Amino acid sequence: MLVAGSDPRRPLLSRRTVIRLGALSTTVLLVGCDAAGRNPSEPGTTSPSSAGSIAGTATSSPDRLTLLALAEETASLRAQLGELARRRAETRRSSRALRRTHDAQLAALQQLTGTTASPTPSPRSPGWQRLLAAEHDHFHRLASAADEIEDGPVAWPIASMAAGQAIAWETAAGKTTTPVDTGPPAADQDALQEVLAAEHAAIYVYGVLGGRTSQAGQPALFEELLAGYLVHRGRRDALTQMLRSQGADPVAAEPAYDVAGPPSTPAQVRAGAAALEEAAAQQYAALVAAAPAGSRSWAVAALVDAARRAVAFGDAPTPFPGAPELG
Repeated sequence: MLVAGSDPRRPLLSRRTVIRLGALSTTVLLVGCDAAGRNPSEPGTTSPSSAGSIAGTATSSPDRLTLLALAEETASLRAQLGELARRRAETRRSSRALRRTHDAQLAALQQLTGTTASPTPSPRSPGWQRLLAAEHDHFHRLASAADEIEDGPVAWPIASMAAGQAIAWETAAGKTTTPVDTGPPAADQDALQEVLAAEHAAIYVYGVLGGRTSQAGQPALFEELLAGYLVHRGRRDALTQMLRSQGADPVAAEPAYDVAGPPSTPAQVRAGAAALEEAAAQQYAALVAAAPAGSRSWAVAALVDAARRAVAFGDAPTPFPGAPELG
């Protein structure tokens, strides 16, 4: 369910993150505290999923117009995909992920705006390649809207939709896409510190997962883990620089993080990496909500990247990466 009325910054990975890799399970449970040492599940902290519905919270007129335009575009794309799938059987399977994603997007946008969107009349459905191009443009419009919308609690669902759209488009097109990234946002220091703490933990966990993976025996998996490690290290460095430029003392990494029941098989390593990226995506979505309009592109790009890595490591695609409460 879409929610509002709470602090949207939901720390999931942090300095005191505990990674539990269950001996009987391939899933990873990430339990974290925020930079002040609070567990999100403790009294005094809230998460969006514990609050009320977000329906009708797009109070800014420009924000509402943006959402209505996105809803109309989504409805039109969904209608055109449906028509093409009816006319050309070979596109039914290819377009399935996009059609399901649009159904979820429309439901969320209806909650945000309180209205039901109607597709723009089209004389005929365009061909598959033209529709793929339009779907790619839709991704970029969602990513741009997430950056430009004034209200942070409205921006983060749109950022999540952008990530889901990217995954669905990549599934259909067999390509990758990336939103524009202008560097870490000038968000408040607490929000940046929480994400930096999460990056410290992610780097450590990737090291543990890499140490459990044979470069000779599982070269592809090893390279995926190394790539993830390097990406998170780069984000750590960017956040550190941003905080120092604001005159803040960046939060340091813990000497070590508790890792209980380390993975012993490639499948468990993949599940651990997927869960790590899923939790990181939620942290980036929280940063979108905390950052001011016009400075969220880094967080949106990081959210898209984390969603892509989670799926590559074995997670099932979702219309709302980083925001499971939207589903």
